[in-house]
Amino acid sequence: MIYRSLTTAEIQSLQAQGCHCNQWNLIEVAERFTPENMHGVRFSGKIRLGVFEKEILCNGGVCKKAGIINATIHNCEIGDNSYINHITNCIANYAIDSDCIIENVDLLETYPQAFFGNGTQVAVLDETGSRKVKIFEKLNAATAYILATFKHNTAAINAIEHLIDSYIGKKTADKGHIENHAVIRNCTSIIDVNIGAYAEIHGASLLKNGTVCSDNEAHTLIGHNVIANDFIIAKGAKVLDAAQIEACFVGEACYIGKGFSATNSLFFANCEMLHGEAVSVFAGPFTVSHHKATLLIGGMFSFFNAGSGANMSNHMYKLGPTHYGVMQRGAKMASDSYLLWPGKIGAFSVVIGKIKKHIDTVAFPFSYIVDSKEHYSLMPAMNLTSIGTYRDSKKWQSRDGRKNNEILDAICLESFTPFVIQQLVNAIKTLEELKKKYPEASAFTYNNCKINSSIVQKAINLYQLVIDIYIGRYLLKNRTPAKKGIEYLWLDLAGMVVPKQEITSLLRELSNKEITDIDAWISKLNSLQLAYENFEDAWIAGLLSKNKSAQIEAAITAEEKYKQLLQSDAGKEFAADAKICFGLNGDTDEKDAEFFALRGTVNDNEVVQTIIKEADKNIELLKAL
Repeated sequence: MIYRSLTTAEIQSLQAQGCHCNQWNLIEVAERFTPENMHGVRFSGKIRLGVFEKEILCNGGVCKKAGIINATIHNCEIGDNSYINHITNCIANYAIDSDCIIENVDLLETYPQAFFGNGTQVAVLDETGSRKVKIFEKLNAATAYILATFKHNTAAINAIEHLIDSYIGKKTADKGHIENHAVIRNCTSIIDVNIGAYAEIHGASLLKNGTVCSDNEAHTLIGHNVIANDFIIAKGAKVLDAAQIEACFVGEACYIGKGFSATNSLFFANCEMLHGEAVSVFAGPFTVSHHKATLLIGGMFSFFNAGSGANMSNHMYKLGPTHYGVMQRGAKMASDSYLLWPGKIGAFSVVIGKIKKHIDTVAFPFSYIVDSKEHYSLMPAMNLTSIGTYRDSKKWQSRDGRKNNEILDAICLESFTPFVIQQLVNAIKTLEELKKKYPEASAFTYNNCKINSSIVQKAINLYQLVIDIYIGRYLLKNRTPAKKGIEYLWLDLAGMVVPKQEITSLLRELSNKEITDIDAWISKLNSLQLAYENFEDAWIAGLLSKNKSAQIEAAITAEEKYKQLLQSDAGKEFAADAKICFGLNGDTDEKDAEFFALRGTVNDNEVVQTIIKEADKNIELLKAL
């Protein structure tokens, strides 16, 4: 755009409308600029102004003329047709694009060499800072996982941080940036914050040293009484209702609200954190906490659900809060449950009660870990028969709220991934070994937990059932597996499922300086998830037998059995106990009638219908192979 100096007549008009400037010669305007929509503005420093000629439709159907009214503007560039009104302190050192609304704001300013949250060191997991992750606008869950858990690979970590530092250098500026169509209303102080296109900020108390990423496809919302310091908020996220965050990354389509507070934490795609508190948390995709009394501290989670009053402790009162724990994909904590860190919980497992010893159950996914007062019971595979586990796997697929084209987190949404199946294969071997080692024992201890011998064979059978289902569903894909499989060790990098060998190779490229910028790193890292099927084809040969017909029959049997198990568990939701609060004003017949009217029968249920249709379809297709 071509800019020009103000004419004498324009200066006179501005003065007549209550505008003031000590150096009018420092103001440049667009060629078609007219001064009639400038009232009560105090200009200082270098100023550039666009044209202000549109009517802006605001909330409630109110139309307002673009322009600047009752404001102090210092060293700013303001694009076409923005509306700025009632700035009680000032707007200083900002480039404001076109069609923005900034109204009833106290202070909006940027200091020289601002980082806008990029480069903030987040002391995740270990509160004392040994696993710090440096956040920036393009951070994704897999990169953060590597930065937090591959600290032993010093060369690779240093290389990633060098790429991040180069990116941060490009983002450092003396002026903040408010992009097109952003709306900022009724806020107190916004300092050193970049604000993306179409972002809406309503009533925030304090935003300092951060970036609010947003675009036309994924609007980002910041709400009333929010306080945020040293932060990055990704596209499509919502931080609302007096939430407080400090040294945090909030990922795509996350929802932080209802008074939730978080310090030194990372939240990746589709997390929902309400009411409670998080400290030094690594929250991978779909981590959920909805309750006031819930404290998440020093933990790594993904696809996780915290019950009301769930909490954990990371301080043994010796060397400080250096302890942390890991709950693998899909794990849950029941209401009023507790975990003592350090500890590790296996994938899709449920913690019930207060676990006050250090436990490690990652060898047994889909388990219940129960505080039975006398000991901690570990029940391998028992969560496989839960209708809730199946429902969760479908829920995640339907609740991916990301709308932006270029997403950050590469996520594998399947439940039965090679990472999990590999664990199940190893779990069967471990249980068989325990049976041989303790043939006469009624129970045995495993990593501070007690396993009753009576459930070992059932657990083995359930694990094998899932392996058979996985093999059958793979065969239905009609892909070409390798004749001789590669013995991959699979990893789950906070949602991304990849072979460790591929990550090791990529980190070697980093160390050798073959990757030269952060975009190239992210592209190469995400390409590993895109190649997921190729890696699966190369690995699965170890599970496939030469007798394909036998494996198909096993898969058909497993699909039918799994369907029956889930239907049986779902039936508990339709038993007599579930009807207690129905028919409050009548007899048993009315109770049954009201229950049927509202809930139907077990086979009418949408989730149960999905189970039946999915299993029957797979069985039909398997029979046709």
